[in-house]
Amino acid sequence: MALSWPTKSRRGREEDSAPTGHFPSAFQRWLVIYRSQNRAERLLERPDVVGPSHAHARIQENTAGVDLEEWAKKWLGRRYLKKWHHTVVLHRCQHNRKLLCLARGWHQWREASRVVMLAQVLHQQQLMEKAWRVWRQRYLQSCVVQNLLEQEARSLLSQAFGRWWQLTAFQCKDKGSR
Repeated sequence: MALSWPTKSRRGREEDSAPTGHFPSAFQRWLVIYRSQNRAERLLERPDVVGPSHAHARIQENTAGVDLEEWAKKWLGRRYLKKWHHTVVLHRCQHNRKLLCLARGWHQWREASRVVMLAQVLHQQQLMEKAWRVWRQRYLQSCVVQNLLEQEARSLLSQAFGRWWQLTAFQCKDKGSR
């Protein structure tokens, strides 16, 4: 928002008033005090100017000093209030930042632990699959060996029986031919 100064000359408005609507009230009071002090100092420096007496100027200066002290106390109070407010806001921001960092850390830890747990589960699954493949291979090998042994045993038994039969048949022929 641009500041707009009044277009009237200084004589057209009151000397003790500030342009209203443009400054906060504390500044308006300070401006009034400042102008009255300057006016009093100018009057004290130039005794040839017709105007209020020196006593009036001193009284005005004393009241301006009291107003200035009051204004300074209020200004100091406002300053400390603003400082306290800024400190509270800073502590809130720092607290919120700590909470945000804690939340981020928690989420990072949770994601990292999920990844570790997933890796462990995948490793266990791979180990179980490998154990299953080894067991299945050994089982199939044992089944094949058992079948081969059974076939070999049958073959050996049939050979033995065939030889026995041939031998008995030969012996029966020998006995029958004698």
